[in-house]
Amino acid sequence: MGDTSYRALKIFDEFEKIEQRIGRLLLKDFDLMRLLYYTDNDPLSMPMNEELADLILTESFSTYDDEGRLQYRKNPDNRISFEVWDSDAITDSISFLRIFPIQYNPDNVYMGTMFIQVDIVVHEVLSKMQGGRRRNKIAKQVINTLNNKDMGVGISPLAIVDRPITLVQFKNNYWGYSIMFQINISGGGLIC
Repeated sequence: MGDTSYRALKIFDEFEKIEQRIGRLLLKDFDLMRLLYYTDNDPLSMPMNEELADLILTESFSTYDDEGRLQYRKNPDNRISFEVWDSDAITDSISFLRIFPIQYNPDNVYMGTMFIQVDIVVHEVLSKMQGGRRRNKIAKQVINTLNNKDMGVGISPLAIVDRPITLVQFKNNYWGYSIMFQINISGGGLIC
């Protein structure tokens, strides 16, 4: 494989690194974890620790069946997904984040701009909470946690895109926001 193809393919490795770094940043924001996890009227007064925050970020558990085959089961406490998935599968009254790269614009074979979409999805029965609306508080925490943060990848920090943040009806009873971030990355590996 030529150097040009290798560098172009390396950009896809950066997607995984950025997701891991976003996950680590989100885990540190206990208020965000409380807003996502608890369904009561005052989630910010509820307890949170690293173990519970890690559980909120864990999408599935691997186990083995009686015949020794590897199986995965969905974590019911998961509130942050790095996959694009069918929102029709969600039936619980919960709040959650979907975070995924939505577009990559190459500048050349060495670098380009990746756009990452963060969907904040809140069931309408959880919308009102003490001190305001849950989706607004989650949006504020996401922006504070991620905007202008160094991901250790590429040549710029992760930054919110200068465009409207829109209210979206994701499903009949689920409303929230789609927020777009961007980062300029390099296919040559980590640049710090």
